Order: sequence, then C-alpha cells, then structure tokens
Amino acid sequence: MKPYKKLFNEEVKYSQVKKAIENSKKKLEAKAKAKGLWENFGQKEVNKLKDRYDYTSLIYGSLEERQIASLLESFDEWCMNYTG
Repeated sequence: MKPYKKLFNEEVKYSQVKKAIENSKKKLEAKAKAKGLWENFGQKEVNKLKDRYDYTSLIYGSLEERQIASLLESFDEWCMNYTG
C-alpha cells in the first residue's frame, strides 16, 4: 500500500498501524492475564491509537485511509469481545 500524507507531513502506512495494534494487543493480553478483565477493557489504548492516526479523517478518506480506519475499528471490536 502507498503511504498517505497526514497533517504536518507525517506519513502513515497500513503496516505501521497494524504493528502498533499488534503491540497494544500483546500488552493488553499480558495485563488481562495479570490483573483480569475490567470494564471498558482496552478503550484507553483504542482512543490513543485513534487520536494518534486521526481516525475521523481516515474514515472519510481514500481507500487506503479507510482500510487503516477499518483496522482501528477491528481493534476496538477485539477489545470489546476479548475474553482472555
């Protein structure tokens, strides 16, 4: 996939977002194993990623941007449905 230009000329790639999500999943799984599950599991991490990659502009952007937004939505769903 081609990278796209974001505000402040920062390029974001699909693979970069996917890697960030995978890292967040690993951290959340470790936390859940150590502390158990809690209400709003993973929402802080989801919101950080959505803010970091400007989710609102992604959902209305090009095909590549919408695919990145879809990754973020999938991560949000994963957090909501995670059972450990």
